[in-house]
Amino acid sequence: MNIESMAVSAVQNAISKTDYLGEQISKGDKEPSWDGSIYVYNTPADNHKKEDYRATVPVQVKGKKMNDHSAEKIQYRVSVVDLKNYKIIGGTMFFVVYISSSGETKIYYNSLLPFELNKILKNIGDRKSVSIEFTAFPTDKTEITNLVMNFARDKDKQALLRNGEYDLERAKKEFDLRKFQYGFAYSKLGYDDNNPAEYILNHDLYLYAHNEDKTVNIVVDHIPQADIVAETLKMNISVGGKQFYSKYVVNYTKTGKSVQIGNSFKITFSDDKATLKYNLAGNLKQQITDIEFILEFIANRYICINDTVIPFTLSDEEIEAFDVKNIKEHLEYLKTVQEILDNLCITTPLEVDKITDKDENKIKMLIRAFIQKQPITFNEKDIPPVAPVGIANLKILLVFKPIEEGKKYEIHNFFEIHLDVSAQTEDGMMAQTSQYTILDEESFLTVSNLNMNKVVNDLCSYNNKVHYSRVNLCVLGMIMAYDKSKDASLLIAAKQVTEWLIENDKDTEDIYTMNLYQCYLRERKLTTREKGNLFSLLEKHEGDTSIQTGLYILLGDFEEAKTWVKNQCRGTTRYGLVASSGALRLKPEGIYVKNDIDVENWFLNDKDDVRSSYYLEDVVTEFQIQGLELDYTIVAWDADFRYINGWTYNKFSGTKWQNINSDDNKNYLKNAYRVLLTRARQGMAIFIPNGDDSDETRLRKFYNGTYNYLKNIMDN
Repeated sequence: MNIESMAVSAVQNAISKTDYLGEQISKGDKEPSWDGSIYVYNTPADNHKKEDYRATVPVQVKGKKMNDHSAEKIQYRVSVVDLKNYKIIGGTMFFVVYISSSGETKIYYNSLLPFELNKILKNIGDRKSVSIEFTAFPTDKTEITNLVMNFARDKDKQALLRNGEYDLERAKKEFDLRKFQYGFAYSKLGYDDNNPAEYILNHDLYLYAHNEDKTVNIVVDHIPQADIVAETLKMNISVGGKQFYSKYVVNYTKTGKSVQIGNSFKITFSDDKATLKYNLAGNLKQQITDIEFILEFIANRYICINDTVIPFTLSDEEIEAFDVKNIKEHLEYLKTVQEILDNLCITTPLEVDKITDKDENKIKMLIRAFIQKQPITFNEKDIPPVAPVGIANLKILLVFKPIEEGKKYEIHNFFEIHLDVSAQTEDGMMAQTSQYTILDEESFLTVSNLNMNKVVNDLCSYNNKVHYSRVNLCVLGMIMAYDKSKDASLLIAAKQVTEWLIENDKDTEDIYTMNLYQCYLRERKLTTREKGNLFSLLEKHEGDTSIQTGLYILLGDFEEAKTWVKNQCRGTTRYGLVASSGALRLKPEGIYVKNDIDVENWFLNDKDDVRSSYYLEDVVTEFQIQGLELDYTIVAWDADFRYINGWTYNKFSGTKWQNINSDDNKNYLKNAYRVLLTRARQGMAIFIPNGDDSDETRLRKFYNGTYNYLKNIMDN
């Protein structure tokens, strides 16, 4: 028995059944890594013409004695040398044929295209061969044709991957993939063009992205056969003259399809039978809508999609299954809960599936307090006057007002009740302040019933020094919360309150101006006039190193930081520029840490020598400056050591930042900045770039957190 010859014959016979394919496969295995080719033609024919030729698919055929042909997938070892050769020519269809002792055959295949070959070879190490999974080859001629045609199409589309060009990682660096178009490309011979789900459910596919002129094709991923394909249709869904939804979802599976309306209602179609399923899901508002829809549907027995009425015949058993009485009762309960949230001005949807038994008790408490207007009795002692109440994903800030000697409490919305609050002044007197000065960064980020209009109006209602100070801290909390949430209302409020502080507290006007400009910088670059104001403040506060440092950080301009340092120094006072050796994205600011400089010239030469530190052109790193001291320094701070909800440690490699995970390397980076921050005997300016959101390596968020952290230290 000639195994290899029988294997080739089996593949030849399979190809010969088709109408669009031809083959030239040798039984002598004379090519380096191939046994021949399958030819793809544009038209079906018994004898194809040359002018109908479309593509060539290289093939490799291997035979193996195996009596058990039951498996749909097998493992087979393939030479690494062969895999590399397959990549050179853009891919190969590899066939493994199981041959029983009686001569029966079963063909398995793997479409070894560049995308898969790159994945296999990436971590191959020094292995000579690798085990690869093969799938049973179809026996239907149409499926065989689609499989080979898809290989030919994908081989062309993945041509850029042959030499590692334009894989997904490189494409992310060189292109804005948000502007690319995404889609599948496949042969669907024998399938309905209007129903792609049928094909997708039964075949592997590659997802591609291409630029507008289609000169660059990027392989995004290899998508295996899907278990489910979802299609969203934008159509109005109404019952009883009321529109409930503007879209619905059709889910396709191998066994049938279903229509999902809202989050809780599904119609499953199988064997020409429609089955209705109701399973309450979604957030509070979604569940209310779903229940109202379901009740209308049961009452009217139809659904209207756009202008098409679809009637339903419901059996008594189906109606009973809905349990209308309990549904109505539950609806009333959910509406009551939503009424409470509306009264509290909470717009964040309540995630019902996260409600615990404790949360249910809290909801009952809120119903008694806000709907039934009843006082609440607590078993606990010393109930705080103001406290947050957590329910599922919500955090509600409430006021607990004791009555009847503290045995019972009235509960109020913190943002709907006025509280008399006083704070002690420097001379020991008490001055009135706003209840909202207790709000901090965490409050602005998490409180669900937050009312910024109330906060702003009340913060701007008192006039005394202790109030101004507390309000300023509150503003800083808003700014820091904005940096994390990007909630524009926080930044608007911070500007409004800061403008009020500037107008009313002239003694501290300069600090407030700095805070106001912090807000501006989060929206735009500072104007020439605004920068001029900051330079005026620099002159006004000459000698106040802390304020001047903050001003130059705020200016965010390297040239301005240079000016400040030069203005501090007279005679032989020495100054220079330092940065971390990992600060590789300061380059756009004109600071290049990779320059090879002579430290002796930098540290010792006079002001008239361009190589000296005085010129503030050459930067030295922690390696070169260690053990040396200057009178003044400019510390250029990059995103390698950044503050985002805590310090993060990063290394720039190739074209992107990578996290540092090693504790030793983290400590090294921290120590590098410790060295830089301790090289100045008299003073220093810390230069933190503004960043650029169009450059993924210099995003503003990489620098804002560090700035705010250092600014907060300076203010306190």
